Amino acid sequence: MKNVALRVGIDCKIDTPAEISGDEIYLSLLFENLMRNSLQVSATSISLRINMPSKDSPAVDILLEDNGSGFSPDHDTKELLNPFVTQRSKGSGPGLYLAQKITKAHGGTMSLYNLPAGACVKISLPSERVRFTQRDIQRAD
Repeated sequence: MKNVALRVGIDCKIDTPAEISGDEIYLSLLFENLMRNSLQVSATSISLRINMPSKDSPAVDILLEDNGSGFSPDHDTKELLNPFVTQRSKGSGPGLYLAQKITKAHGGTMSLYNLPAGACVKISLPSERVRFTQRDIQRAD
């Protein structure tokens, strides 16, 4: 993930080291696209949080949060996941749609949220797709 952030040209804080199994090219494209979207809405900081699976949620949630302008309140965030829908004056809008397709192809779901200062893209993947790379990380119960 750090390599993707460096290619995009932004400092990305990652709280939990992990590896995602799947198509490396498409997964890189997924996160690179989301980070570029953040930059295009004036984000200066992106944080990547990974929530461990629990009894209540067997999925691993990956939260990409930025401090940009957030999603427009004039748009339904679910609508932004459709092809050719955008809230920006430039661009044709396939980015979030393709990100969602890549997420679904890896067995996951994608949701969009506004934060008090910025936006969050939540990617939920089956726990068997994510391997945590620190030995001291335990499953949340």
